[in-house]
Amino acid sequence: MSTEPTTRRVSPLRALLGVVATVALLGWLLSRVEPAQVVAVLGDLDPIWTSVGLCLYLALQGVRALRFRRLAPEATPRLLLSVHLVQALLLRVMPFRSGELGFAWLMRRHGGGSMSRNLVGVLLVRVLDLTTITMLFAVALITFGRPRAWLALVALAVAATLVPLALRPLLSLGARIVGRSTAGRARLAAPGRRLAAALEEASTLPGRAIATLHAITLAQWTLNFVLLWVMLAAMRVPASLAQTVLGGTGSVFGALVPIAGVGSFGPLEAGWTLGFAAVGMEETVAVTSAFGFSVVSFAYALVSAALGWGLLPARPAVRPEP
Repeated sequence: MSTEPTTRRVSPLRALLGVVATVALLGWLLSRVEPAQVVAVLGDLDPIWTSVGLCLYLALQGVRALRFRRLAPEATPRLLLSVHLVQALLLRVMPFRSGELGFAWLMRRHGGGSMSRNLVGVLLVRVLDLTTITMLFAVALITFGRPRAWLALVALAVAATLVPLALRPLLSLGARIVGRSTAGRARLAAPGRRLAAALEEASTLPGRAIATLHAITLAQWTLNFVLLWVMLAAMRVPASLAQTVLGGTGSVFGALVPIAGVGSFGPLEAGWTLGFAAVGMEETVAVTSAFGFSVVSFAYALVSAALGWGLLPARPAVRPEP
């Protein structure tokens, strides 16, 4: 029996709603500025800062690959890097965060472990992503000058730091829930067993491995916000690093949240605009820089995907485990 993943057809209504959501969000943003202002921002990009941004963007994919190396030790560094380079584009163009599925499929297709194991790995790193972003957001908000919220923010940062400590028992609990809920169901029993086994395996990760993952995640997101600051510099928009973290968090959550739309287009630009407007950026600058960020980062993703596709190793002769 073929182990190639089946593809679900997107219903016409769902596709239409996605297009409407994207057009509505982008239309709302464009109603706040003149299109010529967006064109002017793109035409006035600083070539040096833009080039530095591309280098940081590619380095960021390397750090992401290094992190996943802890979860897929059988995968070669070349495979991990190439798949992460390709996934950078998948996450931009595929709706409902389905680029994560594309990552797991590419890993399995080229001998980087089973689909279930890679999906569990993605789940793990996304939990670490959310907790780390929360930590950095809290620190930036304190730095930006919100003393009244200091105690609450410290509590939030501490809670986010402690979340990874609960990962192993939560993964073990998830394995039991998946196993029991899919047992006895003809179509779900086999994939349910594989997913439960992958969750149980992940729950045995040593504490040191989880701490290492957390440290790499912190380095990854620090680099990510430095990249956003560089992109603002390329668009000649002055901002402190604290402002960049606070405002950029809006675009991060806009891209992370699985919203119906055409890829991340719409939520990403809206999140950027709302985030930077909240930290005092003039509305027109927030909107035009949102579109500038979207266009430039998409160009970076195209370069990244082209490099990654060229680096993908040959498929193994033995068909990988589903």
